[in-house]
Amino acid sequence: MLTNVHNWVLRELLRRKGKEDKDLSIYLYNIAPDSLPMHKDISAKLTHKITLSKELLKKHPKLIFVKYHLMVDNLGHYGLLTCPKGINNNFEKEGYAYIKGRSLIEEVKKFYQEGREWSTVHSPQSVDENSALYLAHTAVEIALDLKLSEEDESITSLFFALQGSLTPQALEEYYQSLAELYNLRPETIREAREAPLKFYGEPKSKEDFFLDKRVKIILRKSKMEFTRENIDKAKRLVIKGERLLTDYLPTLEDWVKKIELASIEEEETLSSDEP
Repeated sequence: MLTNVHNWVLRELLRRKGKEDKDLSIYLYNIAPDSLPMHKDISAKLTHKITLSKELLKKHPKLIFVKYHLMVDNLGHYGLLTCPKGINNNFEKEGYAYIKGRSLIEEVKKFYQEGREWSTVHSPQSVDENSALYLAHTAVEIALDLKLSEEDESITSLFFALQGSLTPQALEEYYQSLAELYNLRPETIREAREAPLKFYGEPKSKEDFFLDKRVKIILRKSKMEFTRENIDKAKRLVIKGERLLTDYLPTLEDWVKKIELASIEEEETLSSDEP
């Protein structure tokens, strides 16, 4: 899942508990597992498996919001709060993103056939069904974020507010706590905060960011150049995915209910598969 989805679920959860927080930094922690791997020295495998001891949580209470991220990922991938064992391929995943993604498999195959590789050599490419479903679920996740950006101005504004409204003290706390959680240097976390902008580029508008910029994730995963032609092909894939999301809001509301009922503080170790 991506930024709008994670932050929407967290905001609605806090609202239901009567604890909506004006401290925007909690949303920065909430999206950290996806934003930090934009840094060359941080992997998604690292950020999507944590051991958060009670001692570390007591020292850095906002780290709890990293757990919310992983639970939303697991719900989107498996329909469960925790990552199940014994999953051997993507067709065994029963979460919303993978269920919807199955309808995009043929479109993904066409996308590969028409795309241009990093090598700049234009030649038809093939992709196996399992890999096609993985990329299809990615397109669905981007489509979900796009859907929320179009239908909930407040959640989109929240994301952009994170980029420049946090105090130096809040940021220093963020760098230190994430460094201790992932056993990294605070300087690396500081650099990682700037990495998404370097990857995506400066957005011209909210629509530009949540569609044109976000589809670069699809191109990176499929090892295709960031050409205008490829970006347009990836955009069409996401737009087709967006048309499948007729029941997305009840699904997100169901995720909120499931997390609300969970004893999230109890579990010290939590993981999700890579996004």
